[in-house]
Amino acid sequence: MVSRTPPAFTSFTQNADSPGLAASDARVTGYALDRVNVVRGSVPAGVEVGRRLWRLEASGRVPVPDAPFIGATTHVVYVDSATRGELGSISSGESGPVAVLIPIRKTAAWWALAREERQAYVMEGAPNGHLAIGRRYAARIYRRLYQARYVPGSEWDFLTYFEFPAHETGAFVDLLGELRDLDVNPEWAFVDREVELWMTRL
Repeated sequence: MVSRTPPAFTSFTQNADSPGLAASDARVTGYALDRVNVVRGSVPAGVEVGRRLWRLEASGRVPVPDAPFIGATTHVVYVDSATRGELGSISSGESGPVAVLIPIRKTAAWWALAREERQAYVMEGAPNGHLAIGRRYAARIYRRLYQARYVPGSEWDFLTYFEFPAHETGAFVDLLGELRDLDVNPEWAFVDREVELWMTRL
């Protein structure tokens, strides 16, 4: 029988009394939540600027099931093995102190597409398109993607987490601008809810 590594689950919570914060097997990272930008949709209930926020990561279980943002790392989807290897070799590591969490929900029309149609939106379109845009910034901005659509209790499809030094803030804003430009990234037309949580890593 093939042994499989259990997925790493994450919770982003502002609940300082959560039992998950004291769990011995959870990795806990703290942040100051500086501002929330609503791109599309609304801010989740219970998210307050000025309060601490924690990211908890644990293997095989959701650390705080009732947190407003929960997700899991999985194998990389929508990219081939060569691209996966390339991104792994050039991608920046965690750096901080600036961190941004962007939860995203896609439209029903997106999920109605066949998998290969969704993959085409991500993979194709060089020098534009989602993957081509992200590749240009990968060495300067750390990115971690959590799948959230099939995690019980989640109201999001993806949680995208970024970290970078303060001097790369302009580059990050440029990255977001390109990803949301429908002329270069048509995939963004399928986003129906998106917010930015700007934080300082403690």
